[in-house]
Amino acid sequence: MAQKSKIWVVETADGQHTVEFFERTAFKQPRLEIDGQPAPLDITRAYYEGIDQPILTGGGHDIRIVSTRKKNDLTYDGVYMDSGESYEPLPKMSKANWIFVTISLCALFLGGAIPALCAVGGAAAGAGVALSKKLSNKTKIILGVVLMLLTWAAAIGVGLLAVKGVNAAKKGIGADFGKDEYKITLNRAFKTDNDTDDLVDESAELLFAAMSEDVYAYAQKQTFKKLKLMYGIRWSDAEEYLENLLEIDGSEIKKTESGVSYAVLNEEEYSYVCSCIAKNEAFYYTEMYCTAEDAEKLVPKMIEWTSGVTVAEAGQAENAG
Repeated sequence: MAQKSKIWVVETADGQHTVEFFERTAFKQPRLEIDGQPAPLDITRAYYEGIDQPILTGGGHDIRIVSTRKKNDLTYDGVYMDSGESYEPLPKMSKANWIFVTISLCALFLGGAIPALCAVGGAAAGAGVALSKKLSNKTKIILGVVLMLLTWAAAIGVGLLAVKGVNAAKKGIGADFGKDEYKITLNRAFKTDNDTDDLVDESAELLFAAMSEDVYAYAQKQTFKKLKLMYGIRWSDAEEYLENLLEIDGSEIKKTESGVSYAVLNEEEYSYVCSCIAKNEAFYYTEMYCTAEDAEKLVPKMIEWTSGVTVAEAGQAENAG
């Protein structure tokens, strides 16, 4: 995008001069040329205070370039050449107010869109107060401190609320499945599966069965008494249950951080995450599986869900949906 420019021709003691001022754009800083040659332009405070500086100082006249967000003009002996209005110096921010504005901008380093908006908005408000012609210097400093503190309070407070809201939304993506004291949370689009014929052993109770686009999950409960009554089996813990049910070596059994015993099995077409919790005189067995081609992506997720399995004391939990 080409920079727009304004041109003035002025007479001084050393002759006629052409002044051209190029306006700021989104990607280019303002610049000044005199008689076609670049001229010094102080833009250190241009964004907030604007530009108000003398040029052609050796020509016997008071000539200044003045640039704000609302206008770009040249003054000649105290009169604006374009508008014809009398020149008044642009207000300047005190060092104290510059510090307050800078500290407000530092809220950008908190990261994220909300702190950034608070930082820019607070700095702009602080600059607006500091450049006001109606307020005393003492009032400007007091308001500058207040706006600086409010900027940081908003950046931190609103930012934390936003993060809390996002986390709550993430938690709300999933659904709880289970029965009686058993519960698991699957944070994916699972739906209950009613086609559960032959899914569990005849000695077991189906706790839940659900499926998503790429994962199938179900859980069963077998009491110690039923296993002993029907099969004469006397398994003592979750690890022994998994070893015998899955016909695996004990070294293949691991524990999640929450203490759930599990094993990962890989077949030609499918990958499984199988787990067990022994509690309430029963074994709570959970199985999840996906296709082998999705295993790298989904097995860690299935282990994460396994870690979230909870079993409450019998009779102390509400039914999970």
